[in-house]
Amino acid sequence: MSETPVEAAAAEGAQPDLDVTADAPESEPEAAETDKEAEQPPGSGAETLATPATLEQLKAGWIPGVAVGFRSQKGDVVTYEHWKVISATDSDVTVAYARADFHGNPVEPPREETTPYAELDAHARFPASLSTRERYTETHPDLGELSGWLYTVQGGGEDPEGMVKRLWFNDAWPGPPVRHTVEINGLLGFELAMIMRSVEP
Repeated sequence: MSETPVEAAAAEGAQPDLDVTADAPESEPEAAETDKEAEQPPGSGAETLATPATLEQLKAGWIPGVAVGFRSQKGDVVTYEHWKVISATDSDVTVAYARADFHGNPVEPPREETTPYAELDAHARFPASLSTRERYTETHPDLGELSGWLYTVQGGGEDPEGMVKRLWFNDAWPGPPVRHTVEINGLLGFELAMIMRSVEP
């Protein structure tokens, strides 16, 4: 539904303390990393990098009650979104989406959308020929200490020349990235930033 992250409105000019390091040994962050590598789909032409979470971890983490708020910016236009997982089966998940205030809380009746977990998993598969990934740690003013994988995807395929996408995934929260940016020829074109996350009844 969205793309690219930024900081919470409450901390509008405060940038997180980011520490990005070279791709760490596969065993450093979690033992499941080997399983992530093995889970990559058989080559249908393009190899993909290991995903930030396995399909099973995604199912276990993106569950009913999980709610997230995002700040989205495209050009000079800033909007806020609220996502909440309503229900889930072994094969798909239903999420309610709504406009939100600058704290990430919903301000209108949500619309619901059901998506297969396999499709969500596919959103985090990036072509190895165009992408890199590395470990990062971040002290976020609203979300606290974050640690996970940063993916950098160079423009290719249908993307215009000069496009670079970056997605930050937090190890502890399988699901959408906590931040997602799109740059075109070095200029920020789109940003989506998680500004709140909770588990609601």
